[in-house]
Amino acid sequence: VNPQIPLLQQYPHLKQYIKTAIEKSVQDLLVPVAERSAKIALTTTENIIKKDFALDPEAIRMHTAAVHMVRHLTAGMAMITCREPLLLSISNNLKSAFNSVLRVRDLNEPPISNDDQFKQMIEHAAHQLSADNTELACAFIQKTAVEKVVPEMEKRLSEEFEVRQLARSERKQYYNPSALTYQAEQMPEQLKISVGGPTAQQAMVYEEFCRCLPGFLASNKGSSVKTDPASQFVPSEEFIVILTNCIKEITNQIRLVLAPPTSHHVIMMRALLETAMQLRMNANYTNVIALLQKALEGLLEGMNPPPSDPDMFVSFRDCHILILRALQDQRALGPVASCRLVTKMLMETREDIKYSPRALILLIGLQLVDMKQLDEFLAKAVESGRNLVALSCSIKLVTAIVSAEKRETPITDNDLKKTKETLFQLAANLRQLPESTAQLLEPFCRENDIRVSMLGSDIDRQSGMHSVMHHSTTGPMVSSTGGELEDPPGLY
Repeated sequence: VNPQIPLLQQYPHLKQYIKTAIEKSVQDLLVPVAERSAKIALTTTENIIKKDFALDPEAIRMHTAAVHMVRHLTAGMAMITCREPLLLSISNNLKSAFNSVLRVRDLNEPPISNDDQFKQMIEHAAHQLSADNTELACAFIQKTAVEKVVPEMEKRLSEEFEVRQLARSERKQYYNPSALTYQAEQMPEQLKISVGGPTAQQAMVYEEFCRCLPGFLASNKGSSVKTDPASQFVPSEEFIVILTNCIKEITNQIRLVLAPPTSHHVIMMRALLETAMQLRMNANYTNVIALLQKALEGLLEGMNPPPSDPDMFVSFRDCHILILRALQDQRALGPVASCRLVTKMLMETREDIKYSPRALILLIGLQLVDMKQLDEFLAKAVESGRNLVALSCSIKLVTAIVSAEKRETPITDNDLKKTKETLFQLAANLRQLPESTAQLLEPFCRENDIRVSMLGSDIDRQSGMHSVMHHSTTGPMVSSTGGELEDPPGLY
């Protein structure tokens, strides 16, 4: 709000009506704009992705490209659709609010010389405030529309993902026969795609979709080869040797496991192996990122829950850690770039796998997660008390990290400080929370000597908010120093 607006200088109490007017405009336009933008973006993205990735056997590449494109198109459509109506709506709502309030004037308010001056002041204030706030309101509508469209895009392409996963489970390379025939007979050489999917150059358009979202500043932290400083990485001969050894080890592990080839965890290990082999054959930055993402998402998905067979568990875990350590090596991406990339991928990965406490503990032990960003992310996820998966994960992580600190590892009690404070705040209102949330928090309260009053407003923290939490632990956790960190009991 610009404090120099004459109307607000004379009638400062009008400021309290500005937020309400803007919110009303946003709510009026949010649903129709989001629905219209999504309808157009979904249909366009679905058709183009199916065409471009018809010969690509890798579901994750198809998924990533689809998400980037549908987000970009939805944001652009929403911005084009709502900007002008939003500007007009905010202005009209502000004029209406100001007129209705100023009709009943207080005797202490400054007099208005004439009605024309009064109308001009209101018009000027409404126009200025509308112009100043339209961009922010438009960004909110864009963000909401984008968040709603991604799950629908995944739903529309679910069959495409499934046929690729089925082909991999049968040890076959998927491709669409009709698309292959069409590409061979109808498409000119410059536009033709071959089995294996788009080339790195052809895929750059999807990276640009990710980097530049309409209405927002271009990001330099995406996976774009042109903008990411780590993209200057050129695989060395030493790294290829490391990668070759990883491929050999994973191949041996797959041979040794007793699980059937159709086992979900075996399929994921084979997918990791194929991605590593693709990098060895075509050593470029795009394939390095693809392997990093495959290892991260495989670990998150495969460890929640982990394999029931102990030998399968160890093989699966070690194969993914092997790849992560190889990419973390100074001769590859290096520890700093790896930590930054893994943290970003973790925040943006699918909701159904990102809250995997056992996998997160492994990543923390490997120093592949920025703890400050993770702390802020988890604190925000649990602050409402309604995200039970995030809440359960946060409680287990806090307990595990405290027990890790006791063994003098690099992990400290302050690494999840905000998350701990948010959990304590939830505990303060335990009686006011939904029953399912309260049930999750009650053991946490007991373990930390927190007593909740009948009104849910007083907490007696006998051990203090930042005191060490007492919790017995069992089970190994890999640390970045090569030792073992114990998991709390019941951690899945």
